[in-house]
Amino acid sequence: MLNDMDLLDEFDITDSEIKKLTLLMDFDDETAAKNKCASIDNLLDCDDVRIIRMLAKLLHVGMDPDRSSTCYQPTIFNCSSKTPFFWELFSRTMWLLSKTRREMKASTILDYEKVIHVLTKQVKLVLEEKPLDFKTLTERMVETNYEKVVEIWQREKKEELRSVLDTNPSVQVLKRRFAKQNQELIFEQRMIFVKAGTMFPKFNEKVSKINGNFIAKLSTSGRDVLICDFNAITKVAGATATYSLSSITHVVEGKACPHVINNSVKEPHLAFSLLINNEIWINFKAPDKKTASYWLDAFNLLLNKDNRSEYYKNELSELVEMDLVLHLMDLQNVTIPKRPPPVPKPPF
Repeated sequence: MLNDMDLLDEFDITDSEIKKLTLLMDFDDETAAKNKCASIDNLLDCDDVRIIRMLAKLLHVGMDPDRSSTCYQPTIFNCSSKTPFFWELFSRTMWLLSKTRREMKASTILDYEKVIHVLTKQVKLVLEEKPLDFKTLTERMVETNYEKVVEIWQREKKEELRSVLDTNPSVQVLKRRFAKQNQELIFEQRMIFVKAGTMFPKFNEKVSKINGNFIAKLSTSGRDVLICDFNAITKVAGATATYSLSSITHVVEGKACPHVINNSVKEPHLAFSLLINNEIWINFKAPDKKTASYWLDAFNLLLNKDNRSEYYKNELSELVEMDLVLHLMDLQNVTIPKRPPPVPKPPF
């Protein structure tokens, strides 16, 4: 995956310029110039050639005309022979170079190269806005500081990564593999959660009021649902009723639950119910949306139903994306092909 900085290699200084810089900084040889830190104040005398090359490239100067191109600058039509466009742009670019160098606190040759990369991006952003006059051009240059360029580069990098994760066929193969692995992890987490148990209020169906509490949990074997009355005041557990998963006829959630229909629960998103053998209703009201979603995920997974909560989908998406990003870290500056390379012919 290439970024703007990788695309600007053509502006690297030439061998002749390196020799000139070495003489300016009074270094003994080129090797010493690479190893020692030096002030770049003296480098400004060598900037003009590189800046002119950079501006010519951005403005497509010296290139064959392209009828489909939309590269033009309205400022050209608002200048005169006394204020030629290229000269004014060059002067402002040199000023922007000095400003950017101070913002980046550049002090070595390596820092100087980074400044040129940032400057190229700054000028490109300003020209893309197509300012109408030199005043607007100057204002845009002032606004497009080093910090803004860094933010834009970070955003572009995230968008590029998102595009690769969502569209690249090679990455989709990895995504499907990681999705299967992480589905198993989420299944294990949901089983651990329901086996730990949760306390729910117990509803009186006739009076439509809460009548104590009960603790629901999945058995250690994962085959039964255990319902145990619990006194929240005395902390004493009562009798335990056991219902096998095979006896669960339906899992109902939201407004279709009996205790929501009779107005015992005012928050449908917290309610779900189990219908046992088409006869017995066990009604639940979770303390929060996350708990309700975890229990519903557990029942749907155990009963092989396709329904999944938003928590399940978000967690699966985050885990898969984390795995993909970790595996693609070594390919940050490599373009990932959209198609796999052809399989070579057998040697014999």
